[in-house]
Amino acid sequence: MTIQFYCPKCDTIIAFDRKHCGKRARCTTCGQLFIIPCEDYEKPQTIEAEVKRADPLPGFYRAVFIDNWKLFADLDNTTALVFVLAAVFFKFLFGTQICCMNIISFVVAWGWLLGFYMNTIYETAFEIDRLPEIYLGTSLTFLWYIIKPLLTFAWTMAVVQLPFIIASSFLQNTS
Repeated sequence: MTIQFYCPKCDTIIAFDRKHCGKRARCTTCGQLFIIPCEDYEKPQTIEAEVKRADPLPGFYRAVFIDNWKLFADLDNTTALVFVLAAVFFKFLFGTQICCMNIISFVVAWGWLLGFYMNTIYETAFEIDRLPEIYLGTSLTFLWYIIKPLLTFAWTMAVVQLPFIIASSFLQNTS
């Protein structure tokens, strides 16, 4: 059997089965909390919503955009910030000018930026409040700083894809 009544706040007609009599419910129109009455068209008892006022927990976006402003104002991080900007400008401004420079600038810029991001994550994990230092080294060392993150990425992707590759080769052999 169905019980019908009006919402105590917005007067929308609401219907529930009798087995829900005395239980808490919420109006789907206005969100008012109430206790379902036991008789037709009986006025339901309203429930005041529990309002908990608390400061929100600092999350990712707060940590990135608000708490880390001092990283950009610290003079020790100037070299790292300038080098990041230089790598991005190198890729986007000079990479399209010469035909083979596009591929070279892509590999150099993203290899170095990926390495910089990995170092930033490493230092963040150990709660170091500064950007990673820039080591240019010799030409071979600099080349290694570009190639190492790309190799790390390729190795990680190979390890992640390995179960799929094994399963697909096994399924092809059984077909």
